[in-house]
Amino acid sequence: MPPSLTSRALGSIWGVCVGDALGGPVQFMDPGAFEPITGLEYVQPFQQPAGSYSDDGSMTLALAQSIIDSHGQYNHALSIQYFVDWFTTGRFSTIDRAWDVGASTRSALQSWRKRGTSDLQRVQDVINQKLDVEQSSGNGSLMRIAPIGLALWRDPGEARRVAREQSRVTHPVLGCLEACEVYTLLICGVLSGMLFSFFFWFDFVFFAFYPLVLVWGFHVCLRFSL
Repeated sequence: MPPSLTSRALGSIWGVCVGDALGGPVQFMDPGAFEPITGLEYVQPFQQPAGSYSDDGSMTLALAQSIIDSHGQYNHALSIQYFVDWFTTGRFSTIDRAWDVGASTRSALQSWRKRGTSDLQRVQDVINQKLDVEQSSGNGSLMRIAPIGLALWRDPGEARRVAREQSRVTHPVLGCLEACEVYTLLICGVLSGMLFSFFFWFDFVFFAFYPLVLVWGFHVCLRFSL
C-alpha cells in the first residue's frame, strides 16, 4: 500500500529536521574528515544535545506553521513574521533562542524585524540591494522550502512562483530562486505521482538504448575536442 499524502508530507517535514540533526555534528568539516554518520550525536559546533535541529529545521517548521495557520494557503507576511519570531525569541527552535543563523538569513531578518511587514516590497527592495550578490547565494532558503511544494502541489505553476517569492525573503540571488523553484517542482511531482512515472520511463529508455547513448556521447565529445 503506497504512503498517503499526509504520510508523505509529514515525512518531508520531519526528514528535514532529522537530516539537519544528523548533519549538525559534522558541520564545517571536510568530506572524509569524520567517520560515517550512523546515528544522532552531540552537535559539537554549537554545543547542543544529540537530536537538535538548527536553522534548517526551525525555519521549515516556521514556514509550515504559517501555512497551517492560514488554512493551507501561503501567507507571505505571516511566514516572515514567524521567521522573525524564531530569530528573536527562539520560537520553533530546540531551545529558547535561535542558533546557527547564516549570515544572509541574519542580515535579512534584521531588516524585517526593524522595518516590519506593512510595506513588503519596500523592505524587500532593501534586502535585494544588500543580498542580491553572488557572495550571498547560500542554501538558506532552499533548506526550508519544502512546505511550499507540500501545500501547493496541485498547482505547480503557483508553487513555482511562491517558491521564488519565499526565497527572496532572505536569499534573492537568482541561483537561490531557481534552486527553490526546481526543488519545489520535484516535491509537486512526487505528491502527484508524476515523478515516479518520469524516472521509470527515463530508466527504461536509457538502459534500452545505452549503446546508442554511449556512441552519441563519444561523438559529441570528439567534435568539441577538435
